[in-house]
Amino acid sequence: MDSTSDSVSHRDPNECLKLKPKKSILKAKQPSIDDSKRLMEERARFDEMNIIATHHPPDKDYGHMKIDEPKTPYNAYSDSEEDSDGRSSRRRVSLVGAVDPVELSESLASSIKQGFSPRAPQSDLDEDEVLTPEQLAHKREFEKKRKLHYNEGEALRRAKELLKDDDME
Repeated sequence: MDSTSDSVSHRDPNECLKLKPKKSILKAKQPSIDDSKRLMEERARFDEMNIIATHHPPDKDYGHMKIDEPKTPYNAYSDSEEDSDGRSSRRRVSLVGAVDPVELSESLASSIKQGFSPRAPQSDLDEDEVLTPEQLAHKREFEKKRKLHYNEGEALRRAKELLKDDDME
């Protein structure tokens, strides 16, 4: 046997772990020029000009539509349109003539004396005339049920009365 192997066997096992092996299992391979050429040959190559010519020919219609409409006219705001004092030169135009305040007050007073008050149109009466007797009966029944359902105040009063009756008994 070798003298080095004897000396290692007599040593502490932790020291053996620190020693480097004489031959490594994994070797770092240095890339060579030949290997890089071989890798380039193995890679996929694309003929980009052929792809463009095949999938995007110049005469291909993609469904786009050209719209030949005039643009919407728009007048941009300009500071020159304002007067020098800062007020706008445009005036509001009233479609109603001038109203005399005295005349207006007299007409309001006369309408109040006559008891005129604006009312909402009574469409319910008109609708009832158009409805058939069956529809009219159904409508009245529905209104009764709705009143019963939404009359929460009455339900609260009944609940209070029931509680009082229960307390007295």
